[in-house]
Parts: sequence; C-alpha cells; structure tokens
Amino acid sequence: WHINLVALNAVVDVESGRGCGEPTKEALEELMGAVELFRADFGALFDRGAERVRLMTPQGRLLDGDTALHALVDLWCRTRTSVHGAIAVPLTAALAVDRIAEKHGREVIRPGRSRRALAQAVLDGRAAFAGSTVGGFIFGDFFPAFDGVLSVGMLARMMAAEMTTLDQVVDDLPAFHKEHIAVFCPTDRKGVVMRAVTDAASGLSPDLEEGVRVRYDDGWALVLPDAGDPVVNVWAEADGVDAARERAREWARVVEEVVA
Repeated sequence: WHINLVALNAVVDVESGRGCGEPTKEALEELMGAVELFRADFGALFDRGAERVRLMTPQGRLLDGDTALHALVDLWCRTRTSVHGAIAVPLTAALAVDRIAEKHGREVIRPGRSRRALAQAVLDGRAAFAGSTVGGFIFGDFFPAFDGVLSVGMLARMMAAEMTTLDQVVDDLPAFHKEHIAVFCPTDRKGVVMRAVTDAASGLSPDLEEGVRVRYDDGWALVLPDAGDPVVNVWAEADGVDAARERAREWARVVEEVVA
C-alpha cells in the first residue's frame, strides 16, 4: 500500500483487551512531536492489543471516539462504493453517523453496544462496515474483527483515494452534541434501578433491546448498567450542548433517586 510508517514503542500486549482510554501526557507529546517532525498525514495511538486506535490530525488534534467514527464512516462511504451493505454502530453513536450515511445512500443499524454485536452484524451480512466509539473498526470485506493496524492502513488508503487530509475530513463533519454521565449504583440495586427507569420511560415508546433507549425529535437518551463496575451509564444527545447535558442529567436523576 506504499505507506511510510514511523513506529514508536511498537510493543503489542496480546493478553490485554482494554480499549483506548485517554493517553498519558508523555505519550501524547511524543506522538505530537513525531507527527510534526515527520510531517505525517496523521498519528495513531494503539491500545495494548493493537485492536483499537486513537487518531491525531496533522494539526495535532487528538480525535475523540465519536469524531474518529464519523471520519471513518465518511471516508468509507466515499471510497468503498463497490462494497454493498449497511454501517453498524453502537447504540451510543451520535446521529451524525446517520446524516453522513444518508448523504451517501447508506443505511445505519445499531445492533448493540458490544464489539461482539458489531462483529456479528458483519459476519451475518447485515453490515459491511462497523465502527465503535472507542476506536475499534471492522472492514467486513477484509477481516470481521477490530484491527488497529488494518484501520490505520485503510484510513491512509481512503484519504489517498480522496486526495484529502484528516483535518479536512474532520472540519467537514456535521456537528453533534452528546453527554455521558456515570452514576454510582451498587450491583445489587441495578435491577431495581432499571425497572424504575423503564417505568419512567413507559410513555415515551422506549427501546428495551439493550438498556432503556428513548428517542426524541432532536436526539435520544440511553440508560444502561455497566456489565462489571457498580455504575449505571447515561448517554444523551440533543441539538445543543446545554440541551444534551440537561437530558442526561434528567435521566441520571431517575437513577440517583432509586440508589439514594
């Protein structure tokens, strides 16, 4: 694929399955310096298993998981026109994905939040591309699993095909406003909490496939207990920052009232 690659600390820990969290200040400075020094088209931070990746633009912008997903979806839609199939994203993905896909005549499905659900959607033919909000991407015509190295190669290839830069792609993406609140909840109270949330959403035609997801004219809200930690997660999206924050707080209060 004719990619000039500069590797820093290229050690893979295959025993680790943890995703890309916030990088350390040292790692971020090192990557930013390398991107500037080598005039790179982009920088990439891999998780320990090289399954997920965080992206940095030539201008030094470290992309959050949603923005990276939107950029990959946009480039995939533009360059993979010969590949037929939907785009699979998690329940927590912003509606900007739908707007990008609609512009290119693509369908978006939300099979669940786990990478297993995303991979299964590709394996059973419901989707040709899948992407998470934590740096994991699946290119169905190559390999039906998260692969950070493949994602970097495909990103470079798609940008070259479009003769564009990552900064240009990001600048042209639709705006989105999403909020996340993690509410402490003892494990033995999660069932009671989710029943209360279901009752609170009963008049709003909620989707109960995974957690409780409520749709609004300008967005959505999702309440979902963490599978391991004593936490109930609340996500919300709306037309504006304040509206998204207030929507998330509204559902967080429902959880807090039951836990208290």
